[in-house]
Amino acid sequence: MAFVKEFLKKNPDNRILSLSYINELSKDNAYDEAIAEISKLQKRNPKDSELLYFQALIHYDAQDWTHARKVLSQFIDLTVKKLAAEKVKKQINKKVTEKVNDDTNIDTAISSEESDSIKANNGDSANVTSPSSLEDSLLDARKLMVSILKAEKKYRLALNQIDLIKADKLDANMLMEKAQLLANLSDVRQALSVLENATIAFPESRGNILWFGGNLLNESGRTDQAVVYYNDALKELPESADIKYALAMLYEKRGEVWPAEKLLREVIKSEPNMADGYNALGYIYADRNYNLEEAEQLLTEALRIDASNPYILDSMGWLQYRLKNYDSAMQYLERAYDIEQQPIIAAHLADVYNTLGEQKRAKDILDYGLSNYPSDPILLETSKRLNLDKK
Repeated sequence: MAFVKEFLKKNPDNRILSLSYINELSKDNAYDEAIAEISKLQKRNPKDSELLYFQALIHYDAQDWTHARKVLSQFIDLTVKKLAAEKVKKQINKKVTEKVNDDTNIDTAISSEESDSIKANNGDSANVTSPSSLEDSLLDARKLMVSILKAEKKYRLALNQIDLIKADKLDANMLMEKAQLLANLSDVRQALSVLENATIAFPESRGNILWFGGNLLNESGRTDQAVVYYNDALKELPESADIKYALAMLYEKRGEVWPAEKLLREVIKSEPNMADGYNALGYIYADRNYNLEEAEQLLTEALRIDASNPYILDSMGWLQYRLKNYDSAMQYLERAYDIEQQPIIAAHLADVYNTLGEQKRAKDILDYGLSNYPSDPILLETSKRLNLDKK
């Protein structure tokens, strides 16, 4: 990088190398330096509007949503104007072709407005781009704008950006993105309608679209519908471990242990390095307090694969609690809680502390959990069952 920096000082007009250098700076999280370098390029090439797009990407990587949106808006506006000018040029060429045989003065074949548009764009002749390239650039910019607005939780504005994309440019991924935004706005019905149309337009992606629909339904609490979507997705992609895992988790949530266990065993067999599969099955056994010997084997394997996963540590801690190894349970659960203070981990810790006679610690962790998650059902159930306020 130091060599490239020195080379660019002597060869500042090497655009390709400059952009590669800027990209590496961004990868190294040196965002301020990357912005400074691209600003130098912009000063040397003020009509190179594409540099605005690269600048927006740097701001996006830096999670500076405000500046990313501002710069990208400039790029989009300029690109839209260029496309409009290309359309005018095309119309002019058509008029000229029609009138040239009539020996008509070319200047009379076009309006003054069209002429001004041509002149304005000819001023950017150093950066001429074909209409198809402009369309592709605009598409990429709108996709990036959707990501920025999503990060800002401006879901309605993100939807507006998708609606501005030409229908023939929308792929299955963008339609799923649209469905996700609608679901974020609590319009699940419309989201499912978008996905249904997507399965028709992109039948080759039907399995992934149905899986995505199942995820949206699950997130919105419509578990019965989600099960239907997951099963339909599995018919399209029968070897998908991810779909099997998602479906197994829904069955477990509904108390249907046998189909969940069957699916998770298939997941473990097809994806032996997928820690979540071992963890899910081990936790089912631990939580229901049976088949504990196999649960320990499963969770030991899960920790071998992903030793710092707080959810696996929680599962092993809860298993140790079931085995009455309370000190070991506390150690696993405290490690899990240090990594991620999730309600279920807090609830499990409260049970362990209470069993060890540390009622104050149990009450403190429940109170803290409920202050952050006042409606969490596991915390509420544990608090009511332990009844620590009266102890």
